[in-house]
Amino acid sequence: MPVYDLCAFFVGRWAIVREIEDRRAGVRHVMRGSGTFALPSGDPAGLLYDETVTWRPAGQEMTGTRRYRIANLAGARAEVLFDDGRPFHALDLSAGTCAVHHDCPPDVYDGLYRVLDTDRFTVRWAVTGPRKDSVLMTTFKREP
Repeated sequence: MPVYDLCAFFVGRWAIVREIEDRRAGVRHVMRGSGTFALPSGDPAGLLYDETVTWRPAGQEMTGTRRYRIANLAGARAEVLFDDGRPFHALDLSAGTCAVHHDCPPDVYDGLYRVLDTDRFTVRWAVTGPRKDSVLMTTFKREP
C-alpha cells in the first residue's frame, strides 16, 4: 500500500512484535512492546521514534529501548537517523515498500519496509558479517 505522507502515516502509538533469529547462536527471541512516532517541538519536518520492548531469554525478563529521528520529511520520503544524528538510512514508502541498507562495519544491515495497510507495517533486517548472522522481523500494529 503506497504512503504519500509519512508524517500522517507514522504519528501515533504502535504495538510491536519483533522476532529475532540468531543463526550463529541457533536461538530465536521474541520481543514485544510499543513504539511512538511523535512530532518534536520546533521541527515541522521531523519525527521522533521511541521504542520500549521486553523479552525473556533464559527465563530472565529484559527491557530494551531505542530512539530514532526521522528527518527531512517530504511526502513519502525521509532520512532515518540514529538518536545522535548519525545517518541510518533513507526511506521512501511511495510504493508501499522500500529496500534499505546500512553499513555497520564490519557487518551489513539490509532491510525491507512493507506497508500492509493503514494500520500495519513490517520491517525486516538481514544482518550479516563476521560478528552477526541474524534476521529481525518486526510487525507494527497501530494502537487505538
